[in-house]
Amino acid sequence: MSGELIGKVCNMWNSVAAYASDRRRCAQIRRDLESLGPHERRRVFDEYDLTPEGFEQALRIPYASEDFSSRALSALGIDPERFHRQHGVRSRAIRRACTMCRAKVRCRQDLLAGSFVQNHREYCPNRPDFAILSSFPKPKG
Repeated sequence: MSGELIGKVCNMWNSVAAYASDRRRCAQIRRDLESLGPHERRRVFDEYDLTPEGFEQALRIPYASEDFSSRALSALGIDPERFHRQHGVRSRAIRRACTMCRAKVRCRQDLLAGSFVQNHREYCPNRPDFAILSSFPKPKG
């Protein structure tokens, strides 16, 4: 019983530390965006298919600084760099959905536990896209 309690306290502490780290990274993202020129800033917003207001709203969601779209694609056996490079429109739609998603805590837990592939259909706004992508044969090498 005490071992279970210690485990729960450790998990809670790790979650608090991860959240605090995320808030610091989000503050740094804001500072970095402010330091960019208008064209560079627009390019960043376009990459995520968001307005400046939408981007700011997304930064308020827990774990906003983490790249869930790439981690989810990797979990599904898809090379995220290659996918983002080759499928611009679809990539932006997936990134936008991940950026604005309210299920990030659950998603993060599943990604860390290796259970994303089994569980994402329950909560992920990208499940239709991921179902299609998962049906394609994976490239060799």
